[in-house]
Amino acid sequence: MQKRYAVLTLVLALGFVPVAVFAETLEEVEAELTEKASKVDSFSADMNMKMAMMPGMDMTGTGTMEVLKKDGESLSRNEMTMKMKMGEQTMESKTLTIFDGEQFFVQQESFGNKIAMKTKEQDMAGSSAQFGEDLFKGLKEQFELSLEGEEKVNGKDAYVLSGKPKAGNPAVAMFSKMVHYIDKETGIPVKTVALGQNGQEMMVQTFTNIKLNPELKPERFEYTPPPGVTVMDMSDMQGMPGMGAPGAPPAPVPGN
Repeated sequence: MQKRYAVLTLVLALGFVPVAVFAETLEEVEAELTEKASKVDSFSADMNMKMAMMPGMDMTGTGTMEVLKKDGESLSRNEMTMKMKMGEQTMESKTLTIFDGEQFFVQQESFGNKIAMKTKEQDMAGSSAQFGEDLFKGLKEQFELSLEGEEKVNGKDAYVLSGKPKAGNPAVAMFSKMVHYIDKETGIPVKTVALGQNGQEMMVQTFTNIKLNPELKPERFEYTPPPGVTVMDMSDMQGMPGMGAPGAPPAPVPGN
C-alpha cells in the first residue's frame, strides 16, 4: 500500500512540474538573429539539395556556398553539381550562381553546352545566401512568416520559421509553405524545406561544415561569361522556375 501511495504521489508531482514554454515572438527572434548575424562578415559552407519538382523527376545536388558582406549587400557565389533522374535516364549539370551586389547571374553547363542568365536582385529575395537583416527583409517580401519553435539541425539548436507564399508571386506559387531553420548561435540559415500544395516535400536544402568569417576576395563574386556565351536577361520573366524560389537553382536545360 505504501509503495502504491509513493508511486501515485510521484505521478501527481510530475504532473505539476513547471514545463518550459516557448514564448518568444517572431519579432524577438528576428532581433536576436539579426544581432548575431551582424557579427558575421563572411561565411562558407558545403551545400546539399534534394528536389522533386514534378512526378517522375528527382534531383540531387552537392556543392558550396560562399557569402561576403560588402557595402551593405550580401554577395554570394554558389557552385552546384546537380543530377536529375527521369525514369531510367540520369542527366548531370553544373550550375554557378553569383550575386554581385546588383544582379544575379546563373550559368549552367549540361551535355557540353553552357547557357547564362541574369535577373534582378528582388527576383531572388529570401535566397539561401541571405542572412540576418537581409534574410528577414527578403522573406517578408515573399512570405507570411510565423515562428514555429525550435529544432536540432546537425546537433545544434535552430529557430524554425514557416513562410506561406503571398498571393501574386508566381516565383513561389508552386509551394504551399517554406520552412527555414536558422542557427540560434550564428543567425545563419542551416536548412530549408519547401512543401508542395499537397504537403509533399519538393525541396530540402542543408548547409554543413559552416565556416565563419573566412577571407573571401570580392573578385570571387564577379561574373564573366565564358567565350561565346551570351547572357540572357530574365529580369522581366515572371515565375521562371527556380529564379526566385529561395535556394532553388534552375532545372538543368538539356542541350540540342
